[in-house]
Amino acid sequence: MSQRSIGSPKNKKINQNSNDFYEMENEGEPLIPQGGLVRDGMSLINIAAYGVAHVYNDFCATLWFMYLLYFLTYPVGLGPGNASLALLSGQIADGLATNIVGLLIDKTNTRIGKNKPWYIFGFVLVLPTFILTFNTCILCDLFCDKDNDDRPTCKGLEMAYFIILPALFNIGWAAVQISTMAVVVSLSLSQGRRDRLVSLRNGFTYASNLFALVVAIIFILLVSNQIWTFRFLAWTLTAIGVPLCLFFVFLVPEVRLAKEAISYDKEYRKVNGEKEDNTGEEESESEEHSEESSDKTKAQKTWKDWLKSGAFYVHAIVYTFTRMAVNVTMTLTPFYLIHVLGFKSEEGEPAPPEIATVPLVSYSCSMIFSLLFYNRLVSAFGNRLHPLFIGTVLVVGSSIPFFFMKPSFSWLVYVTVGFQGVGLAIMLNIATSLISDVIGNDDQSSAFVYGTYSLCDKFVNGFLLVAIGNTVIENATWLRWLSSGLPLVSSIATFLFAMIGKIYYADKMRKVSVKNRK
Repeated sequence: MSQRSIGSPKNKKINQNSNDFYEMENEGEPLIPQGGLVRDGMSLINIAAYGVAHVYNDFCATLWFMYLLYFLTYPVGLGPGNASLALLSGQIADGLATNIVGLLIDKTNTRIGKNKPWYIFGFVLVLPTFILTFNTCILCDLFCDKDNDDRPTCKGLEMAYFIILPALFNIGWAAVQISTMAVVVSLSLSQGRRDRLVSLRNGFTYASNLFALVVAIIFILLVSNQIWTFRFLAWTLTAIGVPLCLFFVFLVPEVRLAKEAISYDKEYRKVNGEKEDNTGEEESESEEHSEESSDKTKAQKTWKDWLKSGAFYVHAIVYTFTRMAVNVTMTLTPFYLIHVLGFKSEEGEPAPPEIATVPLVSYSCSMIFSLLFYNRLVSAFGNRLHPLFIGTVLVVGSSIPFFFMKPSFSWLVYVTVGFQGVGLAIMLNIATSLISDVIGNDDQSSAFVYGTYSLCDKFVNGFLLVAIGNTVIENATWLRWLSSGLPLVSSIATFLFAMIGKIYYADKMRKVSVKNRK
C-alpha cells in the first residue's frame, strides 16, 4: 500500500521504510484543527475539560507523595516505620486496583461510556478519604483516651485507620487515573492529537503540583500547628479540585466523541486520499481499504496477547523507572532537607517552609518547560530518543550534587532541583507518550495496558519506600546516597530500556499504529 502525506502540502509523510518508530516527521495536526481538516469531534471546551480531568488527582498526589510520609511521621507521630506501612498499604491497593479497574474498563459498556463510570466511582471514593487521611485519627478522638503527649492510647485503632484510609483512597485514585489515561484512545484516532492531549494533561499536572505547593507555603507560613496546616491544605485543594472533576464529567461526552472520532477519521482519510491520488484506481483503493481493515483487526489484542509482547514489557520498565525517579524524589525531599541540610522540624512548631519552596522551584521549571518548550524540543529533533537523552543528562547532572551538599551552601539545592525538574519533565512526557505508541490503535484493551504499567510503578515504588522508611530515612549519609543515586540510576535505566525498545520493537509498533501517527 502506498503511503500518502496527510493534510496540507506542508505536512510531511511518515517514512514507513524506516525502522525507527521513535521518529516523528511532523506527528499530526495541531491541538485545535486548522483548515477544516479534523480527525475527531473534540471542541476547545472538550479539550479543556479533558485537560483538567486529572487536576484533583494531581493535587492529591502532590500532598501524598511529597508530604504523607512526613505528615504521619512527625505531626501525627506514627514514626517513620509505621508511616511507611501506611504509605505501602496505599501503594499495594493502588497497584491491585489499577489492574483490576483496567480489565473492568475494557469490559464496561454503558450509555455514558467505558471510562466515565469508573472516573465517577474513583472521584466519589477519593473525596472523603483524602480529607480524612490528612487529619488525626477521628475514630481515636471519639473512642480513645489521650496520653501526656496528646496522642491516642489505642495504637491499634490508629494504625488500622491510617492503613485502611490510604488503601481506599488509592483505589479511587487509581480508578480516576486509569479512566483518564485510557479515554484518550477513544476520543481521537490521531496519534498526533493523542500525544498533544497527553502533553496538555501533563502540563496541567505540573500546574497542579505548582499550585498545591504555593498553597502549602501559604498555610505553612500562616498556621503554626502542623496538623491544621495540612487540614487546611487538604480542604482548600478539595474545594478547587471538585468543580474541575465535574467539568470533565459533564463536558466530555465520551460516547459521542468516540463515535465521531471514527466517523471523522474515515472521512479524513478518504478526503486526503482523493487529494493525493486523483487516478482513483478501484483496485488500488479496494486493496488499501482491505489492508487497513486487516491492520485494524490485528491491532485489537486481549490481555493474553499483551503478555506475549516483548514491547509491552520493555516499555513497562521504561515507565516504571521514570515514575521511580519522580515519585521517590518527591517523597525523600522533605527528609533530605531536614536531616541533611538542617531545615529542622520541631514538634509544636510550624513546618519548615523549605519543604514547600524547594519542590516549588522544581515544579515551576517542570511546568514552564512542559508547556512552552517540550513540543518544540521533540519537533526540533524529529524523534523522542534524543530529547530523552537530554532529559537523562539533566537528571544525572543535577542529581550528583545531592551527595555533596551541606548546610553551609544549602542554597545550591534550589539550582539543582530546577534542572532536575526539567529533566524529569522530559522523561515523564516521553514515557507516557510511549505507552500510547505501544497500544497503537487498539482501543479495546488499552485500559489493561495502562493498568499493568501503573501496577508495576506502584508496587516497585511502594516496597522501595517502605524499605527506606523502615531503615534509613532519617540517616543523613543514606539520604545523600538515595537522593543522588536513585534518580541518577533510574534515568539512565529509562534511557537504556528505551533504546532497547527502539532497536528491537520499533518496527512492530510502527506497523500497528503508523496510520494513526498521521
